[in-house]
Amino acid sequence: HGWYTCIHCGKKYRKGDMDIDHIIPQSKGGSDSEWNLQCLCVHCNRSKQADTRDTFSDRVKSADRIISREVKSSPLGSLLGRKK
Repeated sequence: HGWYTCIHCGKKYRKGDMDIDHIIPQSKGGSDSEWNLQCLCVHCNRSKQADTRDTFSDRVKSADRIISREVKSSPLGSLLGRKK
């Protein structure tokens, strides 16, 4: 309980050692929408700063995370998860 995984380095940290990062930095027009946010450890977030080299792969990971969560919580998701 209380451990979170950094999207970039894959290490597990406590909540206090994590930051919410803007995939597309606000300085470059990024929004505060869930589709543009990810959890990074303090070190990875400070190292990234306004770098956009990983933007595409980070956006794909974010979309996968959000879509997976929505499918699991929908009535259709429970039907799709059943084994025959």
